[in-house]
Amino acid sequence: MNHKKTIRTKGTYLLYHKMTNIEFVNKAIEIAMTYKTLYAKGMYGHVLTESNISSLSNDYPYWYIEKESVSGKTNGEHLKQYTGKGYFGFDCICLIKGILWGWSGDLDHYRGGSQYELNDVPDETEQAYIDSFCTDVTTDFSNLVPGEFLWKDGHCGIYIGNGLAVDSTNILPQDGVAVTAVANMGNKAGYTSRSWTKHGKLKYLTYISEATGNSQIQVDKSSYCSGEKINVKIGNLDSSYTEPWIGLYRCEIGSNFKGNSLGMWKNVTKNSSAVLTAMLVDLDKNISYALKDGDYKVVLFKDQGYTKGTEVRFQVKGAQICEAKYDEKWIDISIHGYLMEGAWVGVYPTGQTEFNANKKSLKWQYIPKQMLNQKSCQKNYFTTMRMPFSGGSDDYKIVLFSDSGYQKASEHKLNSVTIHTDILTDAISAATSGEKLKMISGGTFYCGENIDVSFYGVTSKDAWIGLYPYSANNSYSKCDTGMWCYTANGQQCPITGGDKNGKKQVSNGRIRLSLNTMDTNTGTLRYLKPGKYQVVLFNSGGYTPYAVSEPITVLEPTLTAGTLSFVAGEYKFEYHGAPCYDSWIGIYDKYETDYENTASFAWARVKEQSFGTVTIKPNMLNLIMPSKYYKALLFVNSTDEGAGGETYRSVASCEFLGPWD
Repeated sequence: MNHKKTIRTKGTYLLYHKMTNIEFVNKAIEIAMTYKTLYAKGMYGHVLTESNISSLSNDYPYWYIEKESVSGKTNGEHLKQYTGKGYFGFDCICLIKGILWGWSGDLDHYRGGSQYELNDVPDETEQAYIDSFCTDVTTDFSNLVPGEFLWKDGHCGIYIGNGLAVDSTNILPQDGVAVTAVANMGNKAGYTSRSWTKHGKLKYLTYISEATGNSQIQVDKSSYCSGEKINVKIGNLDSSYTEPWIGLYRCEIGSNFKGNSLGMWKNVTKNSSAVLTAMLVDLDKNISYALKDGDYKVVLFKDQGYTKGTEVRFQVKGAQICEAKYDEKWIDISIHGYLMEGAWVGVYPTGQTEFNANKKSLKWQYIPKQMLNQKSCQKNYFTTMRMPFSGGSDDYKIVLFSDSGYQKASEHKLNSVTIHTDILTDAISAATSGEKLKMISGGTFYCGENIDVSFYGVTSKDAWIGLYPYSANNSYSKCDTGMWCYTANGQQCPITGGDKNGKKQVSNGRIRLSLNTMDTNTGTLRYLKPGKYQVVLFNSGGYTPYAVSEPITVLEPTLTAGTLSFVAGEYKFEYHGAPCYDSWIGIYDKYETDYENTASFAWARVKEQSFGTVTIKPNMLNLIMPSKYYKALLFVNSTDEGAGGETYRSVASCEFLGPWD
């Protein structure tokens, strides 16, 4: 099945991506729990504005002039009370269509980021969807799968698992998108119940298991960027697994494993972990290539031949832009995923959807070779780059192309921030006081957080700033942490040109460093030990300090267990101080100490930031939680274990009681 194609929709070229049912459900839950929504006929995530309400009133006049039973206001008047307050409008079927059309919660886009009929998803009624755009339609509610389309006459919703649904309605106590109980499966305390007539699987979703694996094999995510690390856990295998190993394959090969290997494989043992990479490896040429978008699987074999035991499926996507920030005359871009030589980024108007030689960018730049050369096929990788631009940030976006042509991989709205600029007012003040280096983001941090620093009076294009363990005698050699950048461009590659006046450095500006340790050979971020550090400014390419900051403190990481969420059997864990890309949280028996040789009850990777909340669902893995007392541990990749793979270094833990005792 091809999950990437160019389609023509109403005169616009769009990139096709088939969502998984898990992505679909997660987005529905996110809308219900984190966004301000109201029921609005015909809206599929529109921002509630006077113009949007007036426009939809013309399309659905009967509903917008209908009066509410309580207030006596018309529906249109009711909605207008909430304009300018960050609300989005959805009706029941348009909630489904909005998610499938790429709704992102963008308040700057009049439809919240939705693109009409994106992904070939039609603009039809709930009746048409259950009749023509669903498979396995049935009235039997004993076999529901998360992500299925729920239907009753005049209404529809999304099944999210554990007897719960998400739908948009104006007849519940909570007007808008809400979580409700599926009455066909039984009532649930705290939830309004609704009965449904039919359900079916949407043709526009790829349905995978709610859990990313089973008791024999698990992967940590349902979707990966090309080149990203795939963390695999092996469970307690039975005696039929004599010499087990795992291999990475395309789903479309079926069971024809021999001769169709992607070159990514590992021998494994029971109750162990392994790491594969979303790459194609040419063993003859010793070259690695990024996997194309599509469906893949990790297969667990029982012996050194091709006797299959089980498998787990997931998707691979191309490189994605994570951030695009504009600062007066610079654009800072962060990219997640593998990039081949020839990849480039361009600046385009927000509304432009065609990219070719006749639709040129306003500004473009190749991904720096220095960034490409830092990558290793054994790692997750993140590229950060900077390009000059003086056009502002309004109504522009950054588009990433995966080759030297116009093969679009990702795009991101350009957002205005202040990270790097000549700071004239501050610089005058600094010159008067003799200040050369100034911390602008405090003095206490967790590992992985960003640190912002201003610098003044730099006279060399080779000036640079580095993060060092605290030194009382100001003695510095190499950058111990690997976290450094040139003041001229905020990168670890030198500036290569100048402006029209020949200036090749920035005298006064700001830089941002991540409080991690970086392997400069691979670009991999690792755990920065708690303790005292300082930022050092060098006004040349050497190691003579020009200015030194006051000591800063990196705190011990923390991990806190939350309560059960609205979907029974979920635990939410809040963490601080995790390196962004290799950290994970695992659940173990309270008294377990051998983590490397004992399989966790369940586990999940942290999000791509140093702090946040992770949800783990032990009961979705069909595992038996044998005791009442448990603990969760935050594991990180350490700096002293070399390249290659998962480690079991715990930096934070918390204890909690299970709900299944």
